[in-house]
Amino acid sequence: MTADCGFPSAPGGLAGLIVSWMLSLIIAGLRRGAPPVEDAPGPGARYSAAEVLPRAIAAWEHCSAFKRPRIPVMFHVLWRMWRWELVLGFLWSGLQGAVPTVIRPLLLKLLIRHTGTQDFIDDGGREAGFFVAALLASLIAEGVAATATRVLFADRFGVGMVTTCTALVYHKTLRSAKPTNERALVASDVVGCFENLRMLCLLPQSLVALTGGVGMVLATIGVSATAGLVIMSAALVASVQVAKLCVRVERLALKAADVRIEHMTRAVEGVRAVKLSAWEPQFLKVIRAARAEQIKYVRRRRSMFMISIQVGRASPVLSGAGSVVMLAVVAPENFTAGNVFAVVSVFNALRLAVTMIPAGTSYLAACSVSARRLEAYLREPESPGAPQAPDDPSVVAQLAGSISRGDFQLSAENLTMPRGAVTAVVGPVGSGKTTDRK
Repeated sequence: MTADCGFPSAPGGLAGLIVSWMLSLIIAGLRRGAPPVEDAPGPGARYSAAEVLPRAIAAWEHCSAFKRPRIPVMFHVLWRMWRWELVLGFLWSGLQGAVPTVIRPLLLKLLIRHTGTQDFIDDGGREAGFFVAALLASLIAEGVAATATRVLFADRFGVGMVTTCTALVYHKTLRSAKPTNERALVASDVVGCFENLRMLCLLPQSLVALTGGVGMVLATIGVSATAGLVIMSAALVASVQVAKLCVRVERLALKAADVRIEHMTRAVEGVRAVKLSAWEPQFLKVIRAARAEQIKYVRRRRSMFMISIQVGRASPVLSGAGSVVMLAVVAPENFTAGNVFAVVSVFNALRLAVTMIPAGTSYLAACSVSARRLEAYLREPESPGAPQAPDDPSVVAQLAGSISRGDFQLSAENLTMPRGAVTAVVGPVGSGKTTDRK
């Protein structure tokens, strides 16, 4: 099966998850130079607009009937359409988070404890070799889980999310009762969510790692872990508060981006009038001002994000040091090499979790803002006589009746626009052709 773009579909199963299919392309590239882009597998026909749009419309009609949901309706739509990618991604991500915070520290603790006993001398180190092999296997398992998580979340679910949201937006554009700038929604919100998704892949892993790591530390040194956990909790609270501020700034940044794109669209679509009237300096000044306003909020959000990141990076080091010092003071009999190495290993592995949970919360909140904006656009009233969704996926739209939008009117008894064909709307200057296209 091939996608609409003509690219071969990516392989399924474990080979598709760990992208082992890339090995043949790399070998071919080393032998004959860079292979043609057509040889790279595409997402597959399942992710094409023709396949996604009918399912997306049905999912939206079902989920939009919810009354004031706490979770954005678009999240429900995406879950309904791509739940298996999300479920498998959560499972692989959970394995990726459990290995460095539970499995590996436990194996390390057992290995150190075993090397200090008489059994290590008696068996010639055979049991220690088993622990070393298990540690190497955990490294391989973590790498496979990391790759599978990226493929399922960022690649498969990400492509499905972009196709679903974009198809719904342009489907609504044909039926909207008022002119809208759908390009801003696609460029700012849909693409922005896809970019955030690459970092959100780390959030499930971080939650599992934090839960498993805290349990591992408590099981290893008991009450002595409270010092480190208090320091870590304070850092998490501070980072979450910074993330809430990032959400407010994100809303302002998206609004500023809408204004900038609107000015640029007007300049591009009216380029002849701009050239004829020599309005280039005026438009350039307006666009620069809009861009500066957007950059102001982007810079502010980035600064807050970096503060959260640095707090998360410092927290595990301070937490580990506090727990080890308290262990030496409160329970010196448990102050052994195995316990110390296990605790330090856990807190070191928690560095990513403590950093990514507040950052992931910020990214998730930004996606929620964009989802609410898309939902508000999809709920706008439709024009009377709007084109109906065709049953045939090879047809873009069908119209039986008329469309009336301001001064623009389009009437047809039975108009069908096939996919891939060029359909033109002609009329006098100023009749509203461009306005209707928006």
